[in-house]
Amino acid sequence: NRAYSEKRKEIANSKFTLNTHFASVDCWNETEIRSRAEKLVDQVAKIWPRPSTEIPYVPPSKKEARENKSRDRLRAYWHAFTASLEQSEIRLSPDREHEGSTCQFYLPMADVSLVAQFNRPRRQLSVRLAFARNRGNEIFLKLKKEQKSIDEKSSIPFEWQAGDRPTVSAVLPGVSIRDPLDWREQHEWILKAVHNVED
Repeated sequence: NRAYSEKRKEIANSKFTLNTHFASVDCWNETEIRSRAEKLVDQVAKIWPRPSTEIPYVPPSKKEARENKSRDRLRAYWHAFTASLEQSEIRLSPDREHEGSTCQFYLPMADVSLVAQFNRPRRQLSVRLAFARNRGNEIFLKLKKEQKSIDEKSSIPFEWQAGDRPTVSAVLPGVSIRDPLDWREQHEWILKAVHNVED
């Protein structure tokens, strides 16, 4: 934590060959740091040269590639879920094209929506049936009367939330969408949760 002027002598006398560089450096600022980095890059390139090839080297834009890959994977994930939903007996249609972590569907002629959400940091997949307006509240109250039998016959634990905007929700932990082979099992879990409530 001492000033560079104090540390310089010890660094320059270090037995680490790369540190002899500091014997000729009076101050340590952004210009010197950049200059040092360029010299180290030159040395590294000589020690570990890249393979010779006719293909020109284009430095990767890691951030953009990662963001695009993540977005494309989410889009494909929800597209696959929509396809499985269309093959099921559940009459739900997507609200819009989905690229994010949440996918929402509406039940025709009823104020009930299905919200499926993938929480990447927590590695959780959640499904929530939301009930809106008078018609939706009526449906929820009918389901609430059957809550005990619904919970007993279902292997999926539901959380029932009453109030102005009642919901029935469930969470699947330990989820990853990196491998498309896992998608079908997760999508079937969502459909099963909806079926158990809908039945």
